Amino acid sequence: VPDYEWFRNSTCDTSNAVSVGDQSTYTPPSDVVGTFYYYAVLTFSDEGGCGAITSECAEVTVVPDPEVSIITPLDYTICVGGVIPPIETSVTGGTGTLTYTWFKDGVPVDPPVNLPTYDAGIFSIAGVYEFNVTVSFDGSGCDPATSETVTVTVLESPVAVIEPSEPQSICVNGNFDPLVASFDYAGISDSVNIKWYYNTSNTTDIDSQTTFVASGPFADNNTITPNSSTPSVRYYFFLLEFDPLVCENPVSPTVQITVANPPSIASNPDANQTICVGGTIEENSLCVTINGGVEPIEYSWFAGFTYLVPNSEWGIFPPVVSSDSSNCLALPADFFDNPSFEGQDVKFWVVISFPGSNGCGGIFSDPATVSVLSDPVLADPSPATQELCEGSTTVECLVGSASGGVGNYIYSWRELSDPDVELPNGDQPTYCPPTNVVGEFNYFYVVTTDAPGADCETTSGTAQVIIQP
Repeated sequence: VPDYEWFRNSTCDTSNAVSVGDQSTYTPPSDVVGTFYYYAVLTFSDEGGCGAITSECAEVTVVPDPEVSIITPLDYTICVGGVIPPIETSVTGGTGTLTYTWFKDGVPVDPPVNLPTYDAGIFSIAGVYEFNVTVSFDGSGCDPATSETVTVTVLESPVAVIEPSEPQSICVNGNFDPLVASFDYAGISDSVNIKWYYNTSNTTDIDSQTTFVASGPFADNNTITPNSSTPSVRYYFFLLEFDPLVCENPVSPTVQITVANPPSIASNPDANQTICVGGTIEENSLCVTINGGVEPIEYSWFAGFTYLVPNSEWGIFPPVVSSDSSNCLALPADFFDNPSFEGQDVKFWVVISFPGSNGCGGIFSDPATVSVLSDPVLADPSPATQELCEGSTTVECLVGSASGGVGNYIYSWRELSDPDVELPNGDQPTYCPPTNVVGEFNYFYVVTTDAPGADCETTSGTAQVIIQP
């Protein structure tokens, strides 16, 4: 039976070897990293005459336990719909066949990914996600190794806001309130850029009809003041530029910016009308329309005997604020009943201003003149008295006459016992009374004119006609 002695060396060489064992088998240690060579020497007793024999070398390599590291960033903040670059690893140590097991939030990903890189895909739901990987080898004694954790914070997409959001309207060369951009996003970085645009229709589509206004780093370009040199209606908005892998580029709502021409009178109230005291003017004759200017519009009507010198005592013209470019003054029905208007020219005009606007100033209309005349003056009918026999053919026709007022005269002969009934054939200046009825009759006439709304009307005195049996 031979005696055994095991030796270890750093090379496959029997010189300078270190004795490490004396059994027929030997298990090399694995606590020191390196490559070692082992061999055995077998010796026999002298009785048999056998010499010693030396085995071949056995090479044993001891490697470190495996380690795995993430070589891409460990933290990301992105928006819903964003992605991150593939997660990459570096593995050292271990021996044998390598296997990767990727985890998401502590659970192996499904389907499994046995690769040194991992693509996490699109993040469609806000939240915090964690990724890591475990590597294992099938070599003897190699323990599994787990990497650091990659944390991905997924935020709701940024909300872009433009203030003030209400429409602004001014006249040419007025001053707009500046437009200020902001957005709500916890992962803001200095790399966010902003681009300002406007369209001539209410859309945020960017195409060949879109006008570029300004751009640059958000911190330096988040405020602009719209130009007011040219009449226009524009819809301003802005676009934020993020890293396209991190966030989609949010777009703000639009804000309407209107630059109007300076205001001018498009049509003035009717220049001249004539009525009698107590009459009314034509409907919608005191109206004005304007071009240019911006809403709201304030119309302040005035009246007086002298243009631009109002008579405040009449007190019937409170300012009217309107969003319309036309305005009409409606007078009380009894306005011209005022006896002080008789024989006067009453003038009406309107002052138009633009409260709250910028650069529009104010304008006023030309005057509308209403000439207020006396009612027609009537002569008493003649002859004043007649006394005739029943059936007489010598009756003298009654004659009336009128002067003054406005328009053509309209006659209406009547009898005092029934004053509201117009007599037959009584529509002329002359009226021939009948003699076929016995009695005492008192005739008179009423004169009006055909001027619409002038309300010219006068009643004459009476003429007496007595018919005897």
